[in-house]
Amino acid sequence: MNPPMTARATRPDNRPMTTTETTTTTTIPGAWGCEGGGPPPEGSTGLYHVAFVYPDRKELAAAIARLRQHGYAIDHATDHGATVSIYLEDPDGNGVELCYDRPRDTWFDDEGRPILKAERIAIADV
Repeated sequence: MNPPMTARATRPDNRPMTTTETTTTTTIPGAWGCEGGGPPPEGSTGLYHVAFVYPDRKELAAAIARLRQHGYAIDHATDHGATVSIYLEDPDGNGVELCYDRPRDTWFDDEGRPILKAERIAIADV
């Protein structure tokens, strides 16, 4: 049996964490790998991916460096306009997104419409 999936919790005062801080671990009920759990049948609904938001570009870049140091493959990077994301898979094949939000004043065009896109970018450009 696989151990339950876990996630890192934020600080009690909700201040942004740096990627070097130690945090508490929280079990996610019903996540794949839990007792009796398994992936959904092909063609059905299920978890697409989980996303983790970093405080800024510098912290996301540090996370990318650590992933590479430990041999994790990064699938791709995407510019979404308001956010910049990288995508990879965990050892069980679940999708993982790591991202940061750009400053809010850059989220909209001159007419006030949100800038929404999904442009692939080089991981080095993150």
